[in-house]
Amino acid sequence: MGCSSSSTKTRKSETSLKAALIIQNWYRGYKARLKARQHYALTIFQSIEYADEQGQMQLSSFFSFMFENYAHVHKEELELRHQFLESEQDMWDRHDYVDLIDVPDSYNGPRLQFPLTCTDIDLLLEAFKEQQVLHAHYVLEVLFETKKVLKQMPNFTHVQTSPSKELTICGDLHGKLDDLFMIFYKNGLPSESNPYVFNGDFVDRGKYSIEILMILCVSFLVYPNDLHLNRGNHEDFMMNLRYGFTKEILHKYKLHGKKILQILEELYAWLPIGTIVDNEILVIHGGISETTDLNLLHRVERNK
Repeated sequence: MGCSSSSTKTRKSETSLKAALIIQNWYRGYKARLKARQHYALTIFQSIEYADEQGQMQLSSFFSFMFENYAHVHKEELELRHQFLESEQDMWDRHDYVDLIDVPDSYNGPRLQFPLTCTDIDLLLEAFKEQQVLHAHYVLEVLFETKKVLKQMPNFTHVQTSPSKELTICGDLHGKLDDLFMIFYKNGLPSESNPYVFNGDFVDRGKYSIEILMILCVSFLVYPNDLHLNRGNHEDFMMNLRYGFTKEILHKYKLHGKKILQILEELYAWLPIGTIVDNEILVIHGGISETTDLNLLHRVERNK
């Protein structure tokens, strides 16, 4: 009797173990198939997205080629005219579109004080959490100031890290303000001890692109050595027309929207191409190919 009972228990134990192994193998296979499906779904989505964006870029490149090769103006004359008008236009535009735009007493949104401080960053964050809209006067002033600083910067920003000063690198935000709030909540606000790199594609698709751009630009002006902005393929006039940022600006700033878009296009042209971390790591939107000449990228006139 004792042997029979022991044998029965052994068989039951073996059966239970086999059942557990079968269930475990099935579950592992299920998880692997699910992961593979997610991977291929993401790959297909990215292929469709990038194919559409590549079409836009090719169209933009075609028009650029037509302008460059069929303009009836000598290159030297165009350069002189550009240099002369650039300095004159900056002063005139600033006077015409900032100083002459009054902020009414009835405006209850954030009021920025120049030169900007970390208090202004906090002010913007709290205002945007309440879905307030920054007045066009401040938007233009921030854009003008940002462009002024960007023009003094090289094509690639050099950043050094240390065990006590780590660097946070952020990918595409695409107008999703909640994502930026979550990053700051988990990792802290930008500061001298908490540097960031935002690697392009700040705008388009989401509903709060101008708010994200204002937070990044104001933070950049407060911490120009600790918050770094790279240009992405959506920091582009043609992309903004297609993917929603132009529509957002014209909706939120009906009176001064066109001027904001004009200054934005100029600001885009001065955004650095990339960031080099510890002279070893290159952070650049979209990556590079094996034939990319980094020396050429250092010398290229990015604003053109």
